[in-house]
Amino acid sequence: MTDVQEEDGYTILNQPYRNPVTINISTSKNQGPICTLCPANWQWVGGNSCFYISKQKETWQQSQKFCSSQNSTLFMLKEKKKLEHIPQLDKNQYYWIGLSYKPDGWFWVDNTALSTKRQDWIVLSYDENCAYLYYHRLKVYNSKNCNTKYPWICEKAAVQMT
Repeated sequence: MTDVQEEDGYTILNQPYRNPVTINISTSKNQGPICTLCPANWQWVGGNSCFYISKQKETWQQSQKFCSSQNSTLFMLKEKKKLEHIPQLDKNQYYWIGLSYKPDGWFWVDNTALSTKRQDWIVLSYDENCAYLYYHRLKVYNSKNCNTKYPWICEKAAVQMT
């Protein structure tokens, strides 16, 4: 027996002996309906990614380890427009994201270097640190200590079916 729930525009299917899946159905001009799938407890708000917003608090390294265990990465905010596609966050909270300092500079968790182009939404002032997103100001800052415990955001590709 399948249990169907409507929740904030999403249809959640709970099937016995399987993990629930979040499904969003939209239309494409060229290909017809597109079905976007995200794992249970992950959210989709447009775009090509699913997001997991933790309720727990952990260090940057523990947060990255959790995301890796879910076949995902800490959120990589390489473009400001990506902020449009993350779920609503607590405005007074800091969230670990996938940016950290290495001997050669700041790198995303996929080992791409942070762009040297000026970005008014990224404010980094210290070396040897990890970055967090402060949603209230929609800016990325760096922490003086990667061992501080914050919630985190994981990101993985959404499964899209036509």
